[in-house]
Amino acid sequence: MRRRAKRREELVAEYLASDMSYREMGERYGVSPSTLQRWVVAAGRGAARAGGAGAAAAAKAVAAAAGGGAAAGGEAGERRDGERAAREGKMSAETAGSSLSGNPAVEVKRLREELRKADLHNKLLNAMIDIAEEQFGIPIRKKHGAGR
Repeated sequence: MRRRAKRREELVAEYLASDMSYREMGERYGVSPSTLQRWVVAAGRGAARAGGAGAAAAAKAVAAAAGGGAAAGGEAGERRDGERAAREGKMSAETAGSSLSGNPAVEVKRLREELRKADLHNKLLNAMIDIAEEQFGIPIRKKHGAGR
């Protein structure tokens, strides 16, 4: 039984530390995505509970494995859940950003993802301008230099 709990903790820690989705983790380890989600949520609740040394120890282990160091707690689990939800498109980036203050590793991941999305958005807009210039035969982009 202890072996299962250890595997569960390892999978939860890997999920929190990686950019993989529940589905990717499930395919990789042969576990149902909904089961993984339940484990991650339970780990967050266990970390939030004030009673029981087992829950605190498990929360510290999960936080340490996820790069959070010894600063474990319900707030850290909620931040990670918020980041994961934002990455999977379940909440806006602004909402996730407001719930992420505190853990630098999580903040860096979130910012990298935002930068990746902004770069993709910029490429899309440039492609649209290129297509419009080609189709209509007029320059759309601003010309640099003297405007007179």
